[in-house]
Amino acid sequence: MSEPLLTVLMPVYNGEAHVKEAVESVLNQTFSEFKLLVVDDGCTDQSIPIIKNFNDSRIEVLTLPENKGLVNALNVGLKAISTTYIARTDADDICLPMRFEKQIEYMEAHPEIAALGTGFDSLMPNGEVKSGGRFSPDHNTIRLKHLYIIQII
Repeated sequence: MSEPLLTVLMPVYNGEAHVKEAVESVLNQTFSEFKLLVVDDGCTDQSIPIIKNFNDSRIEVLTLPENKGLVNALNVGLKAISTTYIARTDADDICLPMRFEKQIEYMEAHPEIAALGTGFDSLMPNGEVKSGGRFSPDHNTIRLKHLYIIQII
């Protein structure tokens, strides 16, 4: 596969409870020209064997010798990426099927935009869905809110 337009960066540390569903949600996107870069942050559970079981050429696993935390894993992953776009997801996230298609389409249509975030919902242990973050599309509101909360996740 030639260099795709997008790399999906997924740091993983002992995420076996949800990682299968997270990877499936990435691989089942309507936009399929991406690489999934999994950064194994010293997993001691079955997370990596679960991921490798997918046998998908778009998946690349970068293994760190020991757990040094999310920020380190993200920085290592970012240094390994050379694609135009980077999407972030975690080992317990589920991406809606058109996420990357819509994000790439928007970024391509708006080259003046440097970063793009999304809203999210949280699935609680009892099965209840709680509405999560919804961010203002207004540039000035986002700038103001950055004074006290990160508006890009």
